[in-house]
Amino acid sequence: VPADRRGEIFDGVVSIADWYATFSTIAGVDYFDAEANETNRYLYEHGLPPLPPVDGRPQWDNIVSGTNGRADPLHLSENALLHWPFKLVTEKQEYSFYQGELFPNCTTVMEYSENGPLFADMKIFGASMKLSTNETVQDQLTLTSDCGDGCLYNVLEDPEEHEDLSSDPSYADIRSRLLQTLKDMNRGIFSPDRGSATLQACLVGADLGGFYGPFVDSETFYAGLEPLSSQQQRVRDKVKSDITGLNASLDRIPEATKEEFVANHGIKPGGSTLDSCLPHI
Repeated sequence: VPADRRGEIFDGVVSIADWYATFSTIAGVDYFDAEANETNRYLYEHGLPPLPPVDGRPQWDNIVSGTNGRADPLHLSENALLHWPFKLVTEKQEYSFYQGELFPNCTTVMEYSENGPLFADMKIFGASMKLSTNETVQDQLTLTSDCGDGCLYNVLEDPEEHEDLSSDPSYADIRSRLLQTLKDMNRGIFSPDRGSATLQACLVGADLGGFYGPFVDSETFYAGLEPLSSQQQRVRDKVKSDITGLNASLDRIPEATKEEFVANHGIKPGGSTLDSCLPHI
């Protein structure tokens, strides 16, 4: 690190995706994905979408020189964009609240069942399970805010995003420009068919002694592994039998069943706990 930069704070924009390329550059390693590039030959030949290049920029030169390496728009998600110093957020955003320095705390724990935040992406046997059949209550429990067509923040002057500028006419052009940029960038999202949940993944995991792995339909990927012991084979056979039977009965969970479960059980704290905020039972 240059002497004049030691102890200094870098305030340029850095994406989490930049660290791979940045650390590779520091180590003198090429971050170019040669394997993906080679795979693209096959994908092109078969009319399949190609793999994109590494989604990151080497930031080391910017860090040591104190220059912003991302002055252009940064695509945060399909619903959010940062073009320094402005950040645009659209549609519903879960967990939209301002927490204290210590979070969670005892007040949070004692009141979470009524005031949230509760876990939003809850699934039972692969089926999504809402915290409530009432969308308003669901949003309240997950502390969801709705930015609709866009909330706008100046994160340089307002890093905690308290002041939404979207209704201020003086920022209308900036908001409109960022909305269009977000739409344009969303057209380039790499979203291939990643398949769906399959029983085969569980069965292969059982064959491997209880470890999930990729390429479940490969006949050679797991070749050469140590065979399971007699005890492991008995466990494997029982797991495969239980999972197969369960899968047959849970191919589809009707909406009525979900609603009945929520209505009858809800989300309730309780039971034995080591949390010092809750009474021990």
